[in-house]
Amino acid sequence: MGLIDWVSEKFGGHGGSGELPDDYISKSLFFSYLDAQSAIVMFFSPAQGWVGANLMFYKTFGLKNMEEFREKYPRISDFFSDESYEIFAEDDEAWLRQLERESDKPAHVHMMLPEGRKAVFALRSRVFKSGFNGLCFLEMTDITDQEQARKERIEAEAAKRKFLNNISHEFRTPMNGILGFLEMLKGSHPSATQRDYIEMIDRSAQYMMTNIESLLDLAQMQHGKLTLDVTEFKPVGELESLFDHFYYEATQRGIRLNVFIDPKLPTYIEADPRKFRQVVSLLVDNAIKFTEERGRVQADIRVLKKYENDHYSIGVSVKDTGVGIEPERLKFITEPFESGEQSDNRLGVGLTLTDGLLKMMGSQLVMSSEKGRGSQFSFTIDVPGTTVSSFDPVREHKAKVMLFDDELMNEANLLSRYLQSFGMAVTKVHHSESVDCNDTDVLYIVAPRDNSGWLMQLASYTSHPCRFVMLIEEDEELPERVRQVVDYTLKKPLLPTRISKHLAQILQLPPKASQKPLIAEGKVNALVVEDNIINQRLTKLMLEEYNLSVTTAGNGSEAVELCRKYPFDIIFMDIDMPVKDGISATHDIRRLSLFREHPAPIIALTALAMQGDRDRILSEGLDGYLAKPLRREKLETILEKHLTVAKEA
Repeated sequence: MGLIDWVSEKFGGHGGSGELPDDYISKSLFFSYLDAQSAIVMFFSPAQGWVGANLMFYKTFGLKNMEEFREKYPRISDFFSDESYEIFAEDDEAWLRQLERESDKPAHVHMMLPEGRKAVFALRSRVFKSGFNGLCFLEMTDITDQEQARKERIEAEAAKRKFLNNISHEFRTPMNGILGFLEMLKGSHPSATQRDYIEMIDRSAQYMMTNIESLLDLAQMQHGKLTLDVTEFKPVGELESLFDHFYYEATQRGIRLNVFIDPKLPTYIEADPRKFRQVVSLLVDNAIKFTEERGRVQADIRVLKKYENDHYSIGVSVKDTGVGIEPERLKFITEPFESGEQSDNRLGVGLTLTDGLLKMMGSQLVMSSEKGRGSQFSFTIDVPGTTVSSFDPVREHKAKVMLFDDELMNEANLLSRYLQSFGMAVTKVHHSESVDCNDTDVLYIVAPRDNSGWLMQLASYTSHPCRFVMLIEEDEELPERVRQVVDYTLKKPLLPTRISKHLAQILQLPPKASQKPLIAEGKVNALVVEDNIINQRLTKLMLEEYNLSVTTAGNGSEAVELCRKYPFDIIFMDIDMPVKDGISATHDIRRLSLFREHPAPIIALTALAMQGDRDRILSEGLDGYLAKPLRREKLETILEKHLTVAKEA
């Protein structure tokens, strides 16, 4: 207990009266207690000023008595000469009363002691309105060691943040080139073998990207430095690119991955796109990791409720038939490096990070599991969204889904669910039943590839007005005898954009504008400012696909000179560059007369993607932010927002 607390307890009374008998405590005992204190204590009388102190005061400041103190320091402000601490009070008594009012946050003052040591003191006061004849106490506690420790902690945190930022930047820069050119390679018509190799490289790079980001985020979260970067994004695009990756991985492991992404999801929602994608990714990755060959993983993302104020409740569920978790271990499963009794204990941070990210989003992870039968993880988030859904409904059309192999029941149910969600009237039919093809528009065939006995049955439906569509694997090619019966194929994985395009094709529907490829209207001049030659070329090639005319600069100084001579319609600006960084270049460009006459959006395209980087960069006057690795969906969002673009027919 400090002196102020002790005096308040002994003499302040419950009402602060301080009315105690004169013989309650002897003067000698009181001063003996004061002199035994490690803290410095001074006494102030409204009538006489500073009248006394304990032994620690005289010892610390090398003073003989109070008369020497008053002669040397007429006012207390002369004693506390710290430039960082100013006393704004009419007199010493007023200052003491001010200190007392601010007792919940004691003032800190730096002082040079006679022996040459710098010390930091915390100041507290107690003013007695009655008792002690109105005496005031000032307590000075030496907190030099605590302040030094706090300073060292701050410096260590700053060093850690810089280290994490450097790792993130140096990792994202090459990954931007790797992932970007892999996407370019996919569109260069590779052979089947080459495409398979490309896919394996891409999956490995994506997996490494996810692991590094998860570890960086977990490090920030555990120190309270991780927050949300909320922005508008397309949830369907984010989810489809994610599950396209996981479908390939699950197939390679012999696991069936079925994904339902609700076509009624809004075109745009407001949330943190990277963390939303990350949470779903971690849950699906965890499910695949602990599911054995021939097992199943079911992911479900759907609109649970739409509110009147254009807010949506979106539910996400991931269910597997994996090894499961014992009930006694389930409650600890979100602890770091805790993954139940599974033999595979690799990173062990997925569910820890997922749980933390969901709490930041105002949600919680709901878990259930049974040893040997599998697990289910789910959550719900409430987000603002656009009133327009991602896909137009397909009404007044009928479909039948015919199952020829009970082993494919889940695929047939998933296809039926998608078709119903698009607005079609769907009938499920088993191959043992007779089928009337005259009352439907489309007959979907769910049959095994290694047994074509169903062909005879299908061929018996002669003179049918409906179209026959067969569900097949992405790399599957139909034999000639099947192509003679089947009109169309629908390739897995079943995802809403693929199904929407398929329905538009077979039903001859006009595609929704948002599903047509982007193309710039007229001549659009873009400037790409990037010091990494590989990323510079990648960005140039990507923009040229949208009919943009692209000029490049290797640093901020080159960009300023180009903008001094030529007007541009959009500028993509790297931030961390030699000679002149992107922020300085942006400031200089905005001051140019030509730019003021022909202003253009300046978009940050940077590997600076740690917590707070986006807000800091945008606060410097940039109009948009893209983090590396650059993904096509996000680039298109920027082009749609800042340029006059059309949808290519």
